[in-house]
Amino acid sequence: MLRALLLVNSASCAVFGGLFLAYPVGSAAFIGTIPPIIVTSLGALLAINAILLVLTAWRWYAQPKAVAFFILGDASWVLGTLALLASNFWIQGTAAIWSSLIVAIMVGTLGYGQYHFGLRKKQVRQLIEQPESTGLP
Repeated sequence: MLRALLLVNSASCAVFGGLFLAYPVGSAAFIGTIPPIIVTSLGALLAINAILLVLTAWRWYAQPKAVAFFILGDASWVLGTLALLASNFWIQGTAAIWSSLIVAIMVGTLGYGQYHFGLRKKQVRQLIEQPESTGLP
């Protein structure tokens, strides 16, 4: 399940990264008042993240630190979106606001799934297999 979540996250990053790289001016106009150079930079970061997600997903064993990196990235996306919406900065217009909220919900859901099926299950497994390392009796 973790592999599937990482691949869906990768596809999402690839789609939005590609869109932002191919159409930075149009994407910026849709979003609101964000400068196109910021959209281009965000597109490049999303494209790189998509590649890293695929590489992590296809490893036999996803490293907990790598999964945590993607979870933190997803959380940052959600919190950043909410901050921009709350401050009425860059994201303008009904369509952009609703689109941003839907994407933030999707990204947050993927991040939670990665936590649940990646880190949380590994922590439980470690408690069962190595109780002495946790400090628990």
